[in-house]
Amino acid sequence: RNPTVVVHTALQAPRTRSSGERTRRGIVSMAGEEQTVLVRCADLAKFAVPASVARRAGSVAAALEAGQSVVELPRGVSGKGLATAVAYYQARAEAEARGADGGEFDGEFVRGLTHDAAIDLIYAAHHLGDEALFNLFAGYRAN
Repeated sequence: RNPTVVVHTALQAPRTRSSGERTRRGIVSMAGEEQTVLVRCADLAKFAVPASVARRAGSVAAALEAGQSVVELPRGVSGKGLATAVAYYQARAEAEARGADGGEFDGEFVRGLTHDAAIDLIYAAHHLGDEALFNLFAGYRAN
């Protein structure tokens, strides 16, 4: 019997990961798919985050280098905060690929957040060790 694990992703519906998928240093891949990192938040939310995105967070990159198979995030990072951070990382990469101005994108992204989402993202950025993401909120004021 092959055990399965439900993996929640930030931008996709949950999918099942079977024991047939390759796992190396916390990175999971299936044929033809981008490699993903399994990340678990303090509220036990689990995410399969693209490796290219996950390495932006200093604490996740360090855990992967240490050989952890599942990256455990500190207490201050909720599933909501991580989902928002991943959405930001992916949307920012897409905007840069289109040639959009990064500063304008960042401003629009922050203005589009609810107060609660902004607070979750600030905690996530701090605990993930992403100073650039954390600094987006310099001078932040609630809408």
